[in-house]
Amino acid sequence: MADPQTTAVEIDTELLERLRERRPGVSDRELVESMARIALGREALRRVQDCSALSEEEAVALGVEAVHEARQSPSKETSAEAILERAGGKRMSPEEFDKHFGDLPTEVRDR
Repeated sequence: MADPQTTAVEIDTELLERLRERRPGVSDRELVESMARIALGREALRRVQDCSALSEEEAVALGVEAVHEARQSPSKETSAEAILERAGGKRMSPEEFDKHFGDLPTEVRDR
């Protein structure tokens, strides 16, 4: 696979230092790319939410109701083991997961 093209960018030094503190050992390139993926993901989520017919309050209420129902009658049919068995799959090791899915974006919050 060919290396992706890159572009040099300038970033505020103080902001970059804050990112480095939160994720030590991660290269500057990985930090910036990760933050860009998170921002793009949030933007996509907002677009989907804007198309939803439910208000935020209704969506939260629906989610809470679903969680309560799931907790009241846990089903073996939705356990990870049952799903893997039906799909004929097996659990992935952390290494296999990284190989297949790479560095998925995570949310970074100020403390």
